[in-house]
Amino acid sequence: MVNRVNENEYTHILTIEDPIEFVSQSNKYLINQCEVGPHTHSFSNVYSVNDLRLFIKLRSKEAKDCDLVASTSHLKDCMSSNTGSIYDFTVNQLNGTPESLATFRGKVLLIVNIASNCGFTPQYRGLEEIYQKYRDQGLEILGFPCNQFGAQEPRTADEISAFCENNYGVTFPLLEKIEVNGGHAAPLYQFLKNAAPGLLGSEGIKWNFTKFLVAKDGSVVGRFAPQTKPKSLAADIEKLLS
Repeated sequence: MVNRVNENEYTHILTIEDPIEFVSQSNKYLINQCEVGPHTHSFSNVYSVNDLRLFIKLRSKEAKDCDLVASTSHLKDCMSSNTGSIYDFTVNQLNGTPESLATFRGKVLLIVNIASNCGFTPQYRGLEEIYQKYRDQGLEILGFPCNQFGAQEPRTADEISAFCENNYGVTFPLLEKIEVNGGHAAPLYQFLKNAAPGLLGSEGIKWNFTKFLVAKDGSVVGRFAPQTKPKSLAADIEKLLS
């Protein structure tokens, strides 16, 4: 059983007996049942929590009458420090079908925010080239369309698919259009940015075609600027594949 909580109900204090699905605009966050002692916070399997306004009353298993209150900021810290992996996240394919990233467990991943009207758009060709070269060895490339930078990805899902296939022969997976910065950034990208900050510790994505490299164990091992050409990542990819 999953208790569904809408965004406009976030001020309510809730007791978790079953997992809670918190729905905030276009995103969904699932908080699994937690075990909490009177003086400690021990969170179990916390997924994609990034809305710091939600407060949850956690029932203590050691003292039924003792309720502890924790904000999701604590849950987010727990998620970041304890999972160390992207495999707890679910994303949507370009057609809207959910897909767990656990599907890619044991693969090397290159995750890129993409756009069709960008000066870096020709990198689609380079991405496809390294995909063809290393796919059979265990590389997967995940492309997430994003319209946040200069409104350079205004196309619909069908139009994005046709553009990439017809112009660059793209065969690597394309995912649903998302936001990568701001309050509605996709949970996966919040995780990636936290795991691999940019220059001077800045987490924000600067432009289209920022690249994250993920090892076979799900750890984020590198972040590369938009101007970094895909072929220049070959040595890093080969090292992770070996």
